[in-house]
Amino acid sequence: METKKPIALLLSKVGRGKTSFFNKICTEFKKTQFGGSSCTREIFLKCTSYGEGFYLMDTPGFGCDEDIITHLSALFVASERPLNAILILTKFDRSCVMREEINQALSMLSSCREIIIIIVTFWDDVEKEPEESQEKLRSDIEEQVMKPLKLKSFICTSKGTPGDLICKQLDELIQNNVKRSVQLTPQEFSFQFSKHTLFSIQDEMETHKLKQAFQIKCDIVLKFIQQQPDKLEKTSELMHEIILLIKKEGHKTVMEFTNQNRDKFEKLVDKFGVCEYTYLAYTKLQAEIMGYLQQVKEKAILKMQTYKYHCFNFIRKCEHCGQIWYKVSGCKYLTKCGKKLPVKDEPNHTPKPKQFQILFNENNLDVIENNQINEQSILNQQSSNNSQKQSSQEDQSKGLLGCGREFNWKTAPRLSEQEIIELRDTGYLDMLCMVQDKDSKDIENEKRYWQKVEEQQQKERKSLNRQIEAENRNFEQKHLKKENDSQEIQFIQERKYSDQQIAISQSKQANNQTSIKDDAQLQNESCSVSTCNIS
Repeated sequence: METKKPIALLLSKVGRGKTSFFNKICTEFKKTQFGGSSCTREIFLKCTSYGEGFYLMDTPGFGCDEDIITHLSALFVASERPLNAILILTKFDRSCVMREEINQALSMLSSCREIIIIIVTFWDDVEKEPEESQEKLRSDIEEQVMKPLKLKSFICTSKGTPGDLICKQLDELIQNNVKRSVQLTPQEFSFQFSKHTLFSIQDEMETHKLKQAFQIKCDIVLKFIQQQPDKLEKTSELMHEIILLIKKEGHKTVMEFTNQNRDKFEKLVDKFGVCEYTYLAYTKLQAEIMGYLQQVKEKAILKMQTYKYHCFNFIRKCEHCGQIWYKVSGCKYLTKCGKKLPVKDEPNHTPKPKQFQILFNENNLDVIENNQINEQSILNQQSSNNSQKQSSQEDQSKGLLGCGREFNWKTAPRLSEQEIIELRDTGYLDMLCMVQDKDSKDIENEKRYWQKVEEQQQKERKSLNRQIEAENRNFEQKHLKKENDSQEIQFIQERKYSDQQIAISQSKQANNQTSIKDDAQLQNESCSVSTCNIS
């Protein structure tokens, strides 16, 4: 359902003053609680009470340890619609602590950075400091929190900050924002949400040994990456193999955890009567493993790109239609979007067979070079390559690729950092898609989990739509009343003006009549005087 005013999403970890903030600027009286569990169990939507006004959705705090499906569903439903702003609350603290807390929320909202506004709460003690000290702390937040996270806007609030002042600041920040959507699938959202979920049964699912063992492997790989020279083809090939190796190890760690705890999972399902603990515990481990794995990937990709002929250095986007192209031959200057591919690639862009095999050897990595290359595999690879090109050319002849317009390859826009990330990250590392390693019980638990999530999401959507409809009605009634009041005021002003004009007219007529009488009297007196003189 569309909203009559801009709409913003309110987010924070549990215990950051989110509900108090909502109450202040919407003049509500929702229950609040300092620390502990989240008071908010569903989405609440109200229009702010001051300034231009916008709809604000209060959501359950993340980092909860109960009602997990309710929290997850409410957050997903609130963020799935286009938003004008996302307000993330963080408690004033050391810069590194605030940065880490905000970064947790950004994992679910990375595509919406441009509309994110940070609300720094618990600013009370700072307000007691001299103005110079306050400005210094604001500057520190800007330099040490906002810029590293590539965020633009923040405001600071305390218990004493009036709601109208907060709304005035937010109105100025929100009014020019273009609506954006979070654009995560329910599975991806659940994956990110699980990172910040606390389990009251965590002691029953020990994962620290597995995570520690995997982190040691990641440290070994990171050290290996650092030791490799830049700008070499060999280094680029090694980095590719490193990424494949660490993906394999990460998946093996997750499956080892699942196999070790499968019986325990079933006992927990029987004990608690729910499946979300088992599924989210599994997903949370995946998320934590992914954190370590991502560090390795980033370092390896940076090292890869130092090689002059790495593929990322030969990707451009058509400035007319946005189609992304990878250069394999020619295209140095002017070319056409969708131009037919050459028969052969340039030597530096020709796919090569696997040259290395990398294995863990205690605290080191062993690199085995494949000196004896299977010639038949090369022929097969080239044949496959040519058939793919032929198919691509046929597609082009049918008008299926490119817009056909001319552009300059050398000056064509490079891909943004976000587009490069999307190209190299095909989902959450295949690990989420490896269904073949799950047994029937795992799959059944997963189905039950998503069924419960979908049911809860439907409830949240209906509730949110009802609230939006109610607020839209309130807005229309207020707008209509304002118009009626305006018309009434205009009528009163016109009537007053009319009465004034009538009074002025009557006054002029009275003055005219008085003037005529005075003139007649003077004339009579003049005649009398003349008569006397004649006599």
